[in-house]
Amino acid sequence: MKKTLLSVFGISILAISVQITLTSSSNGRAFAANSGNTGAPGEVTTCRSCHGAGFGTTVSIAIKDAQGNPITSYVPGSIYDAEFTVNANGASGYGFQMVSLNSSNAPVNGFSTPTTNTRLVTLGNGRQYAEHAGRSSTNTFSTQWTAPSSGTGTVTFYGGGAAVNNNGGTGGDGGNTTILSLTENTSVGIAEPTLRDELLVYPNPTRNVIKLENTAESVKNSVVEVYNMKGQLFISENITLLQNNAELLNVTGLNNGFYILRVTEGNKTLEQKIMIEN
Repeated sequence: MKKTLLSVFGISILAISVQITLTSSSNGRAFAANSGNTGAPGEVTTCRSCHGAGFGTTVSIAIKDAQGNPITSYVPGSIYDAEFTVNANGASGYGFQMVSLNSSNAPVNGFSTPTTNTRLVTLGNGRQYAEHAGRSSTNTFSTQWTAPSSGTGTVTFYGGGAAVNNNGGTGGDGGNTTILSLTENTSVGIAEPTLRDELLVYPNPTRNVIKLENTAESVKNSVVEVYNMKGQLFISENITLLQNNAELLNVTGLNNGFYILRVTEGNKTLEQKIMIEN
């Protein structure tokens, strides 16, 4: 009888442990368990360690410019889109985690503006992770990434992804890892001045309007353009941006999805990815 009780107790503890692990994974390992699982140097486990090799799961990372083209080298200080994709046949849910490091394995924390199924978490070791914000029904995750300052050198992205069957355990799931390295583009001259520190763009995502608020001196002649991710121009307006005054840009005619907002004031520009959710 005593052995039976001990066995039941042991099984219960194991079940609780498994449930905690699954809960942590579904909420993102960095967010819920202070853990990196991308396969980056210094990490102990990966998504595949727990989820196995089911579904023929493969994963990929793409860093894209404003026209949606994948890049192999970055321009220091430029803003790109970082996309992570989990490919699997028959899965019903997806998760991922991604981190960027320099050649010394120090963090390059440039992630910002995640999509709704993505969150950003910075651990105590200084590494910033992009990861799923709960189990996702879509297999693509996205966030912006700002390239580091000149002289950083090669940046490597480490990523791990999982495809799950939602059976309450990890049996039958699939996981995998990937690596993408970007070299620094040293052929670019002095960067053009930007409006990033002078112009606020909000809300993002948005439904009907984008607010443009100039925090510097008033500018009478500004050009605002909105492009889709294929580079097609949808909106072009000349506006006056008064200091500390929000101008409204009507975007009700745009379909749901991602666009590039470009604001030009003389020799200064701002490009920012926006999301329309009508």
